[in-house]
Amino acid sequence: MKKLLILTLLIIIVIVSPVMAQEVKQILNVSEFANIIDQTVPVFVDSVPTREDDWYHGRPKYSRFLRFKTLKMAFGDGNPDKKHFRTMMSDLGITNDDHVVLYGARGEIPYHFGAFYLMKYFGHEKVSVLDGGLSEWRETQPITTEEVTVQKTEYKVKVMNRKILADAIDVWSKRWDPHTAIIDARLPEEVSGSLVFDENKRSGRIELSVNVNWYDLFKPNGTFKEESELLQKFEDKGIGKDDNSIVYSQAGYRASGTYFVLTLLGFQNVRNYSASFVDWANQENKKKYAVVGPAYYVGGKTCKKCHRKQYLSWAKTKMAVNFNNLKPGVKADAKKKVGLEPEKDYTNDENCLPCHTTGYGKPGGFVSLKETPGLINVQCEGCHGPGSTYVKLMKEGKTKWEEAGYTDEQLKTTGLIIPEENEQGCMACHGGDSPFNEKVDSKYNWNWPERVQKTHKHFPLKYKIK
Repeated sequence: MKKLLILTLLIIIVIVSPVMAQEVKQILNVSEFANIIDQTVPVFVDSVPTREDDWYHGRPKYSRFLRFKTLKMAFGDGNPDKKHFRTMMSDLGITNDDHVVLYGARGEIPYHFGAFYLMKYFGHEKVSVLDGGLSEWRETQPITTEEVTVQKTEYKVKVMNRKILADAIDVWSKRWDPHTAIIDARLPEEVSGSLVFDENKRSGRIELSVNVNWYDLFKPNGTFKEESELLQKFEDKGIGKDDNSIVYSQAGYRASGTYFVLTLLGFQNVRNYSASFVDWANQENKKKYAVVGPAYYVGGKTCKKCHRKQYLSWAKTKMAVNFNNLKPGVKADAKKKVGLEPEKDYTNDENCLPCHTTGYGKPGGFVSLKETPGLINVQCEGCHGPGSTYVKLMKEGKTKWEEAGYTDEQLKTTGLIIPEENEQGCMACHGGDSPFNEKVDSKYNWNWPERVQKTHKHFPLKYKIK
């Protein structure tokens, strides 16, 4: 009996071991793919605009061509389409047991990551991405223009992993949660609202979202940066592996790519808002599904309403009166020493105004003494950034803050700048470009770490999570 049991166990080990050894890596470099290409189904995913020419000029052997139109139908407008996905896989000749390797013309073109996300959503576990795409493969590997004869299969969708999908309601309900990161994968120009798409009724970003630009995750050759660098990109925005993450982009494809990266790095609770910003921007309830445009300046008196102690402390500093130094006859000896004309009126000098007013040349900032007298001197927003979004969210989210608290990273999503982290911003006015620098007089030596703590008294903020 014992011998029979041992023999049975040995048979099981022999049978199971090869299966266990066939680990499917999420990402493959060119050499890894070349070594296993005979055991895979390579799929070139087309782009917008089309990259058919790249396909026809040569690709890895056995490759099939997935048109963007076909991918888009399966991707859906917020809910991946089971019927179109099944048709897509069947038409590509893919079976449920095939190891699919996805690639695009270049690594950073995001559409093949949309296909990757779909396969994960519909339970196709044996799927990988070729790092760097077709351009990287061509550097060292053979290509072919020979067409593959694809035999249609009867692909079966067995599961749908709804845990990796988010919708607008999920984003709306979780955006205040200090343990959930809403990640915007778009370009900074899209986030700010300066780059607008015709299909969006509104521009800007989802409030409390943080921007991790998809294209910043790549090396110049289109391969991903090292994992340590990728992880740092997210950690720098206060996003950790223990956080819940919801990712969005314009139409969900860059979000799918960011989903790929986060799961590659070991983030456990990642969801793709696949309908993404085009869905959010066109919601009928604009107040509920708010879009944040570029923040503008509101003036120190607005800050004073909630931060009275800080404001009164600031009012005693030189920053609170430094616009006066631009007037004729004021600080005459100091002006002479640095080569300025003591009797000249500098109150309209564009070289001086950025450091003697609040927000000069920026949305809602200082324009002139006649038009914006309330923004003279370096007020709160001169160091902490424009306050309109911060004020709006503080008013609307007061109850939420009281219940859950908030983190520095959430505050930063409003455009808030923390001076202790912004040496470059401070040195723009206190560094070598200013005529009043240490080369002229040692008293102008501005020790940033020391001075940033002494600007005004610091008081603990309500509801902040330590």
